[in-house]
Amino acid sequence: PKHSTPYKSNNQKSSRDDQKEHEKFKTLLELACRGKTTANGIAIVIGMSGPEGIELDIKNMSSTFDELNFAVFSQINLTSSELVSLLNVASHFVYPLSYKFIVFYFAGHGGVDNGQAYVLPLQLQETKDSEKVYIQQSIVSQFSSEQSPSLQYRFRILLFDCCLTSPSMRHDPSIKSEKFSLE
Repeated sequence: PKHSTPYKSNNQKSSRDDQKEHEKFKTLLELACRGKTTANGIAIVIGMSGPEGIELDIKNMSSTFDELNFAVFSQINLTSSELVSLLNVASHFVYPLSYKFIVFYFAGHGGVDNGQAYVLPLQLQETKDSEKVYIQQSIVSQFSSEQSPSLQYRFRILLFDCCLTSPSMRHDPSIKSEKFSLE
């Protein structure tokens, strides 16, 4: 069954397009898990290309998780709707029983809008509301036990390698790191 995901977007896509994205990511996840039935888990490694060396981070994280006996699924430059679709599929995917860990790693840009942290999967000249993927409502909530009962007895690790503040705010001692809860 298709699950809905909270996502702010002004772009209206047809349900047929959503279904195609869903099937594409399901097939890609199946391929990543094939031959890794005794792996420790899956690492979903997402990033964007850019001058900051993020592509190297994605390559290094993918290699590290592979060495730790994880099935690795990595993608660069997903659109916001593709990222949301991938998360929807990944959080409801039926993984092999040996998979004790589900790791999501995102490297890219982010920010805070009205107190809500978000990530931007693509390098954009100007941040558009339609491209913001809100961390708590669109990512963390997908991996909660309530939303994804099949993941209830697996460790879920979500890593965000991105700034959530503007350059002028980075040295402000009142800015604290954001904490998110899976439950």
